[in-house]
Amino acid sequence: MPQKQISRQQAQKADEAALKARFDEATAVHRQGKVIEAERIYTDILRQRPEHFDALHRLGIIAAQTQRTQRAVELFRKAIALNERVASVHRNLGHGLLELGMPCDALLSYERAIALDPSDAESNNGCGLALHELQRFDESIKCYDRAIALNPKFADAYYHRGLVLQHLKRFHESLECYERAIALKPDFVEAYSNCGGVLRHLERPAEALASYDRAIALKPENAEGYLNRGNALRELGRLNEALANFDKAIAIKPDFAEAYSNRGNVLRKLKRFDEAFISFERSIALKPDSAEVYTNRGNALLDLNRPDEAFISFEKSISLKADSAEVYINRGNALQELDRISEALASFDKAIALKSDLASAYWNRALTLLRIGDFDQGWKEYEWRWKVKASWVKPREFLQPRWRGEEPLEGQTIVLHAEQGCGDTIQFVRYVPLVAALGAEVILEVQPDLKMLLRSVKGVDKVIGRREELPPFDWYCPLLSLPLAFKTRIENIPAATPYLAASPEHVAAWKERLPKSQLP
Repeated sequence: MPQKQISRQQAQKADEAALKARFDEATAVHRQGKVIEAERIYTDILRQRPEHFDALHRLGIIAAQTQRTQRAVELFRKAIALNERVASVHRNLGHGLLELGMPCDALLSYERAIALDPSDAESNNGCGLALHELQRFDESIKCYDRAIALNPKFADAYYHRGLVLQHLKRFHESLECYERAIALKPDFVEAYSNCGGVLRHLERPAEALASYDRAIALKPENAEGYLNRGNALRELGRLNEALANFDKAIAIKPDFAEAYSNRGNVLRKLKRFDEAFISFERSIALKPDSAEVYTNRGNALLDLNRPDEAFISFEKSISLKADSAEVYINRGNALQELDRISEALASFDKAIALKSDLASAYWNRALTLLRIGDFDQGWKEYEWRWKVKASWVKPREFLQPRWRGEEPLEGQTIVLHAEQGCGDTIQFVRYVPLVAALGAEVILEVQPDLKMLLRSVKGVDKVIGRREELPPFDWYCPLLSLPLAFKTRIENIPAATPYLAASPEHVAAWKERLPKSQLP
């Protein structure tokens, strides 16, 4: 072999050795977290050899690590053009494409990675992420299941599986996934946060609060954590603490529109209506396309007795999100305040058309119908009050059946129970004589403060205070369901007065207590 050719081969070997040494050096510093230095060396290698596959791949990884996603995708594609048989490059390209909002292209990359290496749990997890973005939820779950089967300690796969199940409202399964992710990765802030969200859906706010506390302990300057914590405290009725947490979230993230909105909702509950309105205004300034905040703002304006402005706010909300049933209820309430009754009823009807089981729509519609004297339909729809979420009216749970006006009562004992405020009780005990006239023994269960007064009602056999033990009985009926039971119309409202009377003893006692000048 000629001497020149030997020298050339030796020089090539020396160059290869030097290049390998440089690559090994770059790899070492990269593993040490010295990203800038590693990037410089990989770039030098590519100047010497533009088609160095591994340098291209590693530069792509660094670009992804430093949030230069578009650059990372370009580098991964260049590497694949040189060698399309390496699964990890396809997987990393999938990650980049997913981050750029290209889930279809990302899915193809993950599928190519899996075809090259079916045992790669991370690529299966990536497939699940892309399918989730494409709203192919059942397929997404199957991908996470494969990832977990390949790597039973894959916390991220459990977490992402939980996200899909949460979206599908399979909350108990979702909770199990988050708990498993936390068991595998005890510092998993996002899992604690989402665990709290699921617990709130399951109406377990105290446990949700504990989960949010853990997330904040792991990441103290986390505005979303304080927002979530405030939501749980609000559900627990700890309103001032909730307000403090929303304020903390805003202190960390001054442009946090959602925190201002939730803050406004708590201020409304605290009856600080002017402050609530200001908070909603700030939220809208930060996020002017939020339909929900315009709805909240409208409710605050109703609180402030400004129904015309409230109506405009609800209209704006509808223009941003026309399929929200709840905003049509609020719009209807504003129209009621403006005495535009037919439009209010149409608004409630629209809410029902959008969501046929929305109890609060029927309940508000019932109140409007009763207001205009349509008792036939109004009292029927007033029964929806029992299904209104977060209603102050809770149905009683008796073993005995409820009387609905159709069953004979002769010789039977019936409990008529109060359900709302004292004023409602006083108003509707006027029906007691009608029940007694059907041959029933009437037991009246009422607020303790009303016991003495209501003993004077004609037809009452016994008055019991709420939470006192009831004697045996056959039927029960809520007081405010009696108008429906008796098919009340305007012309047959029980109108015999007076139907209440103070006892002579009390009259005499108050005569002694009141100054003579105040007596009639």
